[in-house]
Amino acid sequence: MPNRFSFLLISLPVMATRSSGQPGVIFQPFVNDPGADKIFLSELEKKYKKDFGELYGVNKKYIGELYLERYELIKEKFPGKVIERRI
Repeated sequence: MPNRFSFLLISLPVMATRSSGQPGVIFQPFVNDPGADKIFLSELEKKYKKDFGELYGVNKKYIGELYLERYELIKEKFPGKVIERRI
């Protein structure tokens, strides 16, 4: 019984404090803006080409394949609004 009481006394102040692990983010639904979507996709392509051009070393080919896979996955998922654009 004393263990439960001490656990309760210790855990109440911890539970009462606000968790700062995740900042308060207000939900914003997706906005259908084809112009912004086109800009996002062109910026995504520029970033892919820049990142790919900066690769060096022995594993450049394999890392480049991963970059290409990531780029194609984002490009595939974006039109269905599975991912959110952040420019």
